[in-house]
Formats: sequence, C-alpha cells, structure tokens
Amino acid sequence: MAKRAFKASLSVSSIRKLQKDLTAYRDSLTDKCRLRAERLAEKGVEIAKIMIVDLDAVFTKELYNSLHSEHKKDTPYGAVFAIVTDSEHAAFAEFGTGQFGQDM
Repeated sequence: MAKRAFKASLSVSSIRKLQKDLTAYRDSLTDKCRLRAERLAEKGVEIAKIMIVDLDAVFTKELYNSLHSEHKKDTPYGAVFAIVTDSEHAAFAEFGTGQFGQDM
C-alpha cells in the first residue's frame, strides 16, 4: 500500500482543506475494509467447499451448493460477513452424527 502524505500550512483555509482530505481518506478506508472483509468471506466459502469434498461429504451436492457468504452488519470501520449454508445436514458433516456403525 502506498504511503499517503497530508500537508497543510498554518492558515485557516489550509487546515479546513486538511480536515476535508482526512475525512475523505477515513471514509475510503472504511470502504476498503468492507471490500476486504467481503473478499475474505468469499475465500472462506471456497475453502469450506474444499473441506466438504475432502470430508467426502458430497452426496447430493446440496451442502456444497448451498454454501455462500452473507453480509451480517456494517460496522464503523467495515462490515461483518459470515459463511452460511441452508442445508439441514451441515452440522452432521461438520461434527459427525454421534452414532457409529459396527463392523460386521
């Protein structure tokens, strides 16, 4: 990321311009943080899909296809995203069924 320098003289108009520039820069950082969070959530979906395949939990592809990122809320300095699924058996793929069959 490139360094950014802000300069001002000691005049009132120069200080006001500096305040305006700093506010615009702060707002741009918030937008950049939100975009970064969104991209990270999308990467998380990709990783979760790889893990589902590695767990051999792909039977009907319902779980695989239902994974997506979702915007949960905005924060003062970005946003919160979550990786979610609508599949009812996602917990069983993640944590197991709790039941183990016996070898015959």
